[in-house]
Amino acid sequence: MTNTEQNKTESQSPDTDINNVVIYDDSGASGEYYTLDETWSEIPCYPSGKCRIGVTVEYAHKEVRLFVGMRKNATIITLENDYKLFDRKDWIELRKKRGINKYKPLSVDKNGTIWIGENQHGTDYRVFVKH
Repeated sequence: MTNTEQNKTESQSPDTDINNVVIYDDSGASGEYYTLDETWSEIPCYPSGKCRIGVTVEYAHKEVRLFVGMRKNATIITLENDYKLFDRKDWIELRKKRGINKYKPLSVDKNGTIWIGENQHGTDYRVFVKH
């Protein structure tokens, strides 16, 4: 069984507390933080429906990083060089979970919408776009 298959199987196990929260291969990750460098800027976002996050059409067809806070007051650490650190205990990075683009970062559709799926109802959403 490959790492990807093992991670997928473990994340879908009915015995886990958080079923299907993170559905991408995290085996290459190191440390306890997700990291964004200074080339990423946070953009405003808003819930635009049960399965969607809205951003403006200005960001249509751009690749984004979307983080879902799994706790209230989840912490983001910003370093002096503008790197942002998201603690893996508080945040998950949402990625595509089906088809040939499985595990790849999300993108904004032509209407300025990011589709997040029904299971991703966190307390906080943070969206970043590369500039």
